[in-house]
Amino acid sequence: MASASDPLAPPGGTSSSKRLDAILAPALQRKCEACTKEGTICPTCEGEAEQNRRRKPNGGAPVFLQREADPSSRAPATESAPVPAPAAESAPVPAKAAPAKSLPFPGDNIVLVREIELSADVAYDEAVLESYIAENGQEAADDLVEELSDRVSDIGFELSDRSGITDEAIALAEKRDRLIAVQTAVSAALTQIKVRNAKFIEEFELRAKIVLAAMLDLSESKVQSEQQHYGLETKGAPVILANPQRTKLYGPTSHIGASYSMKEGPAKEGLTGAAKKLAEKLRALSKKWSEETRYLGVSGGDVYVPGRIYVKDEAGHARWQEEFDAIAFDYLLERGDAVAQFPILASFATPKTKGTAYLDESARKLEDIATASTPDLSETLNEEANEKLANIYKTRWALDQGELSVWALEAIVGGTKSALKVEPGSMQDKVIDEKVDSEQSKRTYINIAVAAIAIGLGLLAAIPTGGSSLAAGIAVAAAAGGAALSVTVAISDLREYAITSAAAGTDFDKAQAISQEDPSLFWLALSIVGAGLDLGAAVKAFKALSPAARQLREAKRLAALGKLTDEEKAAAEVARKNLLKEAEKYPGVGPKIEAHVTQVAGAEAKQAERLALRWEEGLTRETKAFMEANPAARALYRDMDPVLRDILTYCASICIIPNLTNRQYAQIKAIVYKHGAEDLGGLKQFFHYRRNELDLAIQELTKAKDLGELRALLQRTLTASPLQAEEDAVLTWTRLKEAGAVTESKVDFIEKYRAGLRYDEGARAWYNPIKGVKDTIPLSATASEALQTFKGSEGFAPFQKLLMDEKLIAGEQDLVKALEAMTPPPRGRPVDAVRHALKDLYRDKLVAKMVKPDEALMRARYPKLPWANVDEAMRQASYREMRRMTDGLASSDKGNLFERWYKATLSPAGVQHVEVDVNTLIALGSKYEKSRILDLVEGDTLHELKRVAGALGDHDIEQFADFMLMIGKKLDVNGTPLKKALYTFPIPEGVKSNARWMAKQLDRFKGTLTFEVFNAAGERRILKAASDLDKPEFWTWLGLAKPK
Repeated sequence: MASASDPLAPPGGTSSSKRLDAILAPALQRKCEACTKEGTICPTCEGEAEQNRRRKPNGGAPVFLQREADPSSRAPATESAPVPAPAAESAPVPAKAAPAKSLPFPGDNIVLVREIELSADVAYDEAVLESYIAENGQEAADDLVEELSDRVSDIGFELSDRSGITDEAIALAEKRDRLIAVQTAVSAALTQIKVRNAKFIEEFELRAKIVLAAMLDLSESKVQSEQQHYGLETKGAPVILANPQRTKLYGPTSHIGASYSMKEGPAKEGLTGAAKKLAEKLRALSKKWSEETRYLGVSGGDVYVPGRIYVKDEAGHARWQEEFDAIAFDYLLERGDAVAQFPILASFATPKTKGTAYLDESARKLEDIATASTPDLSETLNEEANEKLANIYKTRWALDQGELSVWALEAIVGGTKSALKVEPGSMQDKVIDEKVDSEQSKRTYINIAVAAIAIGLGLLAAIPTGGSSLAAGIAVAAAAGGAALSVTVAISDLREYAITSAAAGTDFDKAQAISQEDPSLFWLALSIVGAGLDLGAAVKAFKALSPAARQLREAKRLAALGKLTDEEKAAAEVARKNLLKEAEKYPGVGPKIEAHVTQVAGAEAKQAERLALRWEEGLTRETKAFMEANPAARALYRDMDPVLRDILTYCASICIIPNLTNRQYAQIKAIVYKHGAEDLGGLKQFFHYRRNELDLAIQELTKAKDLGELRALLQRTLTASPLQAEEDAVLTWTRLKEAGAVTESKVDFIEKYRAGLRYDEGARAWYNPIKGVKDTIPLSATASEALQTFKGSEGFAPFQKLLMDEKLIAGEQDLVKALEAMTPPPRGRPVDAVRHALKDLYRDKLVAKMVKPDEALMRARYPKLPWANVDEAMRQASYREMRRMTDGLASSDKGNLFERWYKATLSPAGVQHVEVDVNTLIALGSKYEKSRILDLVEGDTLHELKRVAGALGDHDIEQFADFMLMIGKKLDVNGTPLKKALYTFPIPEGVKSNARWMAKQLDRFKGTLTFEVFNAAGERRILKAASDLDKPEFWTWLGLAKPK
């Protein structure tokens, strides 16, 4: 390894004497004068250099760029050339770091600059400089190269001061040549990096501009669509925004002498009705919000310092919170539906759910819309639409004039980073941030621009399409923006933008962004976000839970309509199991979904008739006549999931599939629920084209191995049916011509259809359609009937008996009363959820009887306890009471009650259920890719409770392996590093079943692992060594025979 004092020495060992090293000291290392004067390296300088080299492994290269040593050139470690410590111990990777990668081997010629090893190998230098730029920026890399050049110059000056050819001059010249070789390689590496970075920034900016153009076009089209929908018209002299040369007009920003009008009719009536309904829900929400103060108190404080707010009524506040959450969820669902039908309401209906003044102000605006006269409503809506359009025009103008830079729009930049998969902490991330900093002066119109693009973002889920809610709007946007890149780029960028920008928004914003590809599951996204997950985890949860959620919601909708078949009921049971199992990965999500799915399904059931009538109104005469003559087909379509009904309706000729059977519909539903309608764009056309061979078409979809094969099949169908495509094209073109909306010839229209494109008449845009449960309590059940659904089950019957034995209930009627008071009520809820909630009402009371039993009763029940020591006797009595009450219960109840008892009696200061996430565990070396929950953390001790009578399972063994990885690894939990692990086995049989395993682990983890065990009397022992398990006296104390 290079000498600590010789930055040019080859890594395999020193190549020159300390005297020659000293010659370079003043020029290259700027150490002390004594070194130069004496011609040697003094101990102080040598020590400093060695410490500098050790400060970062491998001479200062960042940890995530550590290289593997070349065994052919690396010398064995010696005292003078120690091997660097492993990266994991000496320099932990920063939280924000690019993925780890290995450096190429640098060769023998190395120079140390700012504690960074550079070499004469260009590939090595590129890797080092990339990591350096990621941490310090490109300008800092320029300074690094400049410093290297200065060193070459310094050596040149020294050589010029020397006369004659001496050994020292020759050595110095050799050093200079080696330094020049490194300088040349480093300069070449940095030049290549700069070229790549410049190209990357250019591509990034182009994509960001596509996103911005798409957003502005989408915003404009939606505002104009709303104007047409309500017949909004502003008359007056328009003030047109134009460029200085007046060669480009952007649109009116205001009107002089403005007057307003709008048309009467169903559109206005629907808008005012929706506004009224939203206002009512907002008032109810505001009222409930204001009621929280009943359960709060204020302590301390004076006229200058506010007091501390605290909850004075925990039970009352909990009830209030549950009621408030239900009302808030109901309002947000209603808002989502209203904004989808009447997008202009997004400007008046707040997405927030807290704050009386804020909620009341929004309710007042909605009430004004609901009750306003036509002239007043016309003025309100026209002014709102005009302001939105003016913001769009001003933004375009500011971009063209250089008053606004796309780099100044944080959300656009962030979304494009996500779309291009830029790693946080990478070099690309750094150069983007530097570019953003350099463009900060171009922010004059930033607020206007943010408002302009927010319109399009908020309306993404409401775009009417033929199978892809994004493709249509984005396709035209990309074209209008003059983008040279494909439409797919714009779609992916916009999706990422929507999610990225929602991170700082309300729950409504986040849920809308997450569900933009499947607006029908907005309720699911809202449930997930409401559980408190961060946006990244929420996106993953939404994708994972969507298939089962679709099926479960549909089953509950049909159940509410009284049309759920036994087959569908069985499928829903499976869906619910899958949903809850998958939801376990996301804390808090399962209960939220369970609380909301029935509410959503019930609301959809109430709208079923209205939606079916609206669907029928849009059918062709031919289709309506067919349905009149075929009531079975009409009934099948009317009862369909609205999403499936939309897929199976395609009004190119007859709108429905005439010969569709219930069996075929069930098969199609299974495919769509598995993948999602939005991931299967083109299904409308696929089923319409293949309607005469539907069984074969379904079979082909079912056989597809993955989503890619499914999409390929759909694309082939669109392009392999030219005659059908021509028929569809002519019908669509004719309708557009009749509406005066034709923008191209019939020939061009047909050619695009044959190529696989389709025209969305709602969005007025071309798009590629491809790219682009367990049982529930019956809704009619009384509380008594609800109890009958689970009272005899294995999990509840022994629990009910225990409640009666402990005099916590007098009989079944007490349970019925508890169910009657339950919020939300049992009706329509999953049986398991109701059963769990009912048990929860009594668990704390049971634990209280275990923790503090009556002493007189204990003396009578356990007379042989050591009553001379009352405290110890009562502790043992408490253990026996815990065993007596829990031994006959279901395993889940045993574990739950034991953990509560242990926490109350033996670990009152312990912190329960501490999560260690999967990424942290992987960094520690875990191979199981799971997050872990610690039962208890007591200071620096990890404490796991194992109430088992048999041997630990595979899951427990894997969990133990992960837990022991945490010990001594500087892993802070609640601010304290974990140094020890304690496992508790409260059941003697569990100790015997796991004795061999325990002994093995005690040998393996001496000093860091202990076991706490109990005997049948409730006495405790701590096992610290394997030998403790070998002593006959121990097994006598445990009351069991020693295992062979």
